[in-house]
Amino acid sequence: MNAFLVEQTKEDFTATAVFQNNAELAAIRLKRFAATSPDTPPVVESGFELILQHRQLEAGFHSDEASFAIEIRLEAIGDKQPDKQLFSISCCYELTYDLRPGYTPSPLEISAFHSGNALFHCWPFVREFAQNATQRMGIPVPPIPMFRVQMKEAAAIKQESEAAKKTASKRRSPKLSPPDNP
Repeated sequence: MNAFLVEQTKEDFTATAVFQNNAELAAIRLKRFAATSPDTPPVVESGFELILQHRQLEAGFHSDEASFAIEIRLEAIGDKQPDKQLFSISCCYELTYDLRPGYTPSPLEISAFHSGNALFHCWPFVREFAQNATQRMGIPVPPIPMFRVQMKEAAAIKQESEAAKKTASKRRSPKLSPPDNP
């Protein structure tokens, strides 16, 4: 089954639940978008590959609300030819949540909610936007996959942790090296 998959740790799930129990979705706004297609409508003969990417942009909270920005990019390569782009769509959604009076989310709650539930909440709008845009481009409407959040496997968490430690040790500069001066 084809799905857009986001994995979170048990701690992320717990932090998301705390945020979710203290917040209510107030608004979803399309902040910016771009869509491109070839000069002439492409002919799709044997299908295409859909490439999906997302970035978590700014996130924060004020006294009574939290806001998150998420950018999603979809690109279709046709007929299994990497140089034949059928379309490219990029959109950024801003999501605003009203917070329960007296609730102050922790950095982990903000981060975990941003990477899972906030993305999940804007997904139907992304699907609708992509389907509408491609139809107007004269391109067959792509089947945008369902969105799923699942528990990250313990082995994957351990592997990521070890890789992060190795990367951090490689980035350390010697104790006596002078600071970089711009």
